[in-house]
Amino acid sequence: MIDYLLCFDDQDEAIEFADTHGFDTRDTHTAAVSIIGEHVTLTGEEITDGPFKGTKHPQGDGLFWVLYRDINETLEVPEEAETYIVWASNSGEPRPTDAPDREFA
Repeated sequence: MIDYLLCFDDQDEAIEFADTHGFDTRDTHTAAVSIIGEHVTLTGEEITDGPFKGTKHPQGDGLFWVLYRDINETLEVPEEAETYIVWASNSGEPRPTDAPDREFA
Protein backbone atom coordinates (compact mmCIF):
# COMPACT_ATOMS: atom_id res chain seq x y z
CA MET A 1 0.00 0.00 0.00
CA ILE A 2 1.09 3.53 -0.75
CA ASP A 3 -0.55 6.60 0.75
CA TYR A 4 -0.38 9.95 -1.01
CA LEU A 5 -1.15 13.26 0.69
CA LEU A 6 -2.22 15.73 -1.98
CA CYS A 7 -2.83 19.47 -1.70
CA PHE A 8 -4.90 21.56 -4.12
CA ASP A 9 -5.89 25.22 -4.34
CA ASP A 10 -9.57 24.25 -4.10
CA GLN A 11 -12.07 21.40 -4.38
CA ASP A 12 -12.72 21.92 -8.10
CA GLU A 13 -9.02 21.53 -8.88
CA ALA A 14 -8.93 18.30 -6.82
CA ILE A 15 -11.95 16.84 -8.64
CA GLU A 16 -10.57 17.75 -12.06
CA PHE A 17 -7.20 16.17 -11.21
CA ALA A 18 -8.83 12.98 -9.85
CA ASP A 19 -11.04 12.58 -12.92
CA THR A 20 -8.16 13.17 -15.33
CA HIS A 21 -5.47 11.09 -13.63
CA GLY A 22 -7.27 8.20 -11.91
CA PHE A 23 -6.95 9.37 -8.30
CA ASP A 24 -10.52 8.29 -7.58
CA THR A 25 -12.46 5.36 -6.14
CA ARG A 26 -14.19 3.99 -9.21
CA ASP A 27 -12.61 0.64 -8.37
CA THR A 28 -13.09 0.36 -4.61
CA HIS A 29 -10.93 -2.77 -4.43
CA THR A 30 -7.76 -0.92 -5.39
CA ALA A 31 -8.09 2.54 -3.82
CA ALA A 32 -9.42 4.50 -0.88
CA VAL A 33 -9.87 8.26 -0.55
CA SER A 34 -10.19 10.38 2.56
CA ILE A 35 -11.35 13.94 1.87
CA ILE A 36 -9.78 16.27 4.40
CA GLY A 37 -10.73 19.61 2.88
CA GLU A 38 -9.29 22.68 4.54
CA HIS A 39 -6.63 22.01 7.18
CA VAL A 40 -7.59 23.88 10.34
CA THR A 41 -5.33 24.39 13.34
CA LEU A 42 -5.81 26.31 16.60
CA THR A 43 -3.18 28.94 15.85
CA GLY A 44 -5.24 32.14 15.64
CA GLU A 45 -5.59 34.76 18.35
CA GLU A 46 -6.30 33.59 21.88
CA ILE A 47 -9.95 33.65 22.96
CA THR A 48 -10.31 35.95 25.95
CA ASP A 49 -13.79 35.14 27.26
CA GLY A 50 -16.55 32.55 27.25
CA PRO A 51 -16.32 28.77 27.46
CA PHE A 52 -13.31 28.59 25.14
CA LYS A 53 -11.27 31.20 27.02
CA GLY A 54 -7.56 30.49 26.83
CA THR A 55 -7.75 28.52 23.58
CA LYS A 56 -6.88 29.88 20.17
CA HIS A 57 -9.22 30.65 17.28
CA PRO A 58 -9.24 28.05 14.49
CA GLN A 59 -7.13 29.13 11.53
CA GLY A 60 -7.65 27.50 8.12
CA ASP A 61 -4.95 27.25 5.48
CA GLY A 62 -7.34 27.94 2.58
CA LEU A 63 -6.25 24.80 0.71
CA PHE A 64 -8.03 21.52 -0.14
CA TRP A 65 -6.34 18.34 1.10
CA VAL A 66 -6.93 14.71 0.08
CA LEU A 67 -5.41 11.48 1.40
CA TYR A 68 -5.35 8.79 -1.29
CA ARG A 69 -4.44 5.12 -0.77
CA ASP A 70 -3.25 2.93 -3.63
CA ILE A 71 -4.02 -0.45 -2.03
CA ASN A 72 -2.33 -2.71 -4.59
CA GLU A 73 0.40 -0.25 -5.64
CA THR A 74 -0.85 -0.33 -9.22
CA LEU A 75 -1.49 3.38 -9.83
CA GLU A 76 0.82 4.91 -12.40
CA VAL A 77 1.54 8.31 -10.91
CA PRO A 78 1.66 10.86 -13.73
CA GLU A 79 4.32 13.56 -13.79
CA GLU A 80 1.60 16.20 -13.28
CA ALA A 81 0.85 14.68 -9.87
CA GLU A 82 4.17 15.89 -8.47
CA THR A 83 2.62 19.38 -8.37
CA TYR A 84 0.04 18.18 -5.84
CA ILE A 85 1.71 15.33 -3.92
CA VAL A 86 3.03 16.73 -0.66
CA TRP A 87 4.03 13.36 0.76
CA ALA A 88 4.03 9.70 -0.22
CA SER A 89 4.38 6.88 2.30
CA ASN A 90 6.97 5.12 0.14
CA SER A 91 9.20 8.20 -0.16
CA GLY A 92 11.22 7.50 2.97
CA GLU A 93 10.64 11.12 3.99
CA PRO A 94 8.84 12.08 7.21
CA ARG A 95 5.35 13.43 6.82
CA PRO A 96 5.36 17.26 6.85
CA THR A 97 4.42 18.68 10.25
CA ASP A 98 2.52 21.60 8.71
CA ALA A 99 0.15 19.27 6.82
CA PRO A 100 -2.93 17.38 8.02
CA ASP A 101 -2.06 14.30 10.06
CA ARG A 102 -5.04 12.20 8.92
CA GLU A 103 -4.31 8.51 8.50
CA PHE A 104 -6.27 5.48 7.38
CA ALA A 105 -7.23 3.15 10.23
